[in-house]
Amino acid sequence: MNPDKNTLKEIQAIEEKIRLLCRTAQNPAAVSLAVLLAYCSAAAEAGGTPTHLQKPAGVSEGKVCPTATFEQIEETCRAWEEANPAMQDTAGALLRSMPRDAVVQKTLEDALVLLRQYAGKQEPSAAASFLAGCLDTMPGGGRDRLEMDTPDYICELFRALGGELPATGGTTSLYDPCCGTGRLLATMAQGRSCTLAGQDISHSVEPYFHLRHLLAGTGRARLALKDAITEPPCGPEGQLQQFDVVVAQPPFGFDPKIQMDDQFKRFERGLPKRNSGDWLHILNALAHADKEHGLVMVLSTKATLFRVDISRDIRESLLDDNLPEAVVALPAGLLPATGVAPVLLVFRYGRKKQGIRFVNAEGMGTRERRYTSLSKEEIGRICAACAADGDMPGFARTVQPEEIKENDCCWDVARYVQPERDSEHVDPEELYRQVTALRARLAEKKARLQELLQGFGSMP
Repeated sequence: MNPDKNTLKEIQAIEEKIRLLCRTAQNPAAVSLAVLLAYCSAAAEAGGTPTHLQKPAGVSEGKVCPTATFEQIEETCRAWEEANPAMQDTAGALLRSMPRDAVVQKTLEDALVLLRQYAGKQEPSAAASFLAGCLDTMPGGGRDRLEMDTPDYICELFRALGGELPATGGTTSLYDPCCGTGRLLATMAQGRSCTLAGQDISHSVEPYFHLRHLLAGTGRARLALKDAITEPPCGPEGQLQQFDVVVAQPPFGFDPKIQMDDQFKRFERGLPKRNSGDWLHILNALAHADKEHGLVMVLSTKATLFRVDISRDIRESLLDDNLPEAVVALPAGLLPATGVAPVLLVFRYGRKKQGIRFVNAEGMGTRERRYTSLSKEEIGRICAACAADGDMPGFARTVQPEEIKENDCCWDVARYVQPERDSEHVDPEELYRQVTALRARLAEKKARLQELLQGFGSMP
């Protein structure tokens, strides 16, 4: 589909209406279902163009009219799910999560009218990409669905830092123990041969998780709605499941609730105290990584790097095992739900190089109102700094274990990489002339002021 100039303008106008619809949605589930059905309709109309969806037989060739009843919509959804294992229970979960009343029916009808119009004009893969982005702007698209989504620039940073991902048998197994709606997993899997596993404690993220991966074309991602700390994924024989890559943006500042007798021995390096749950998630992620080549990337807080309780012993133990590869200090305001400046920790099993690569990127980012974002160029610069070996004054440096231990196993980036301050050359003679001129002008003003005061004193 190659739209002409007029059609392109129509598409852009419809997209703006869809953005507004998503931002103001009173029932996100209804709009999300409309997005799903619109995309399915576009796939049905494509008639054999490349798509990862199979058109179901019957049910008006997989289409649904805007004035369809809930029963008709449910019938259409069931047909699509039966024809596409990747869609399994996506539509059903959305239907279950919204009330069936007149208000929701009207929302669904309005959304279907607009989205069906859009699906008839736009190419399916382009529509999928656009609609996936719109889902992120909906109320309930983040914190209202219990967990905030990882912003796209953070996801892109994870993806870029991961580079060529380790794989087993040509396929990379990816796991996110705090996946939310699955944006980080979907970004990591784009264009790669991956099997995906997500886990989240919130049942409300289920339909959005599956819908995101459907639109992203990453296939059927496995989702477990359980606490990753107390109910980790296990293999058929009850052993802790291992993955090639583990990525996570855990919740900040929660109280850990686990005992020392963890059967999987995930916390033998040390059990964090109350309000120190960040290390609990990091150790859990490390326990799930393949011990030969596993890559672990976790977004955390600065306190993780310098806290002197059991965290200090954990850092020393990880350093002795040569697991930490890089620590990247990021600017404040990157995460919508908190102003805390995050850090990105990178660990790798089987690494040969010694030392930690510290990168100070706190001065990066573009500030807009309360939030900060990273550009592609800045992400590329951070990744290049992590991959380099030599010192980059004011930005990056590789520090050996001996120096880190001399600093009480502190991983705080600012301890090792101080941003360079611009120093302007000052000519002493020019500075003296400027000061002399200012003093002369001040003396003139004082004299003039004295004359004026004397004039006031001589008045009758």
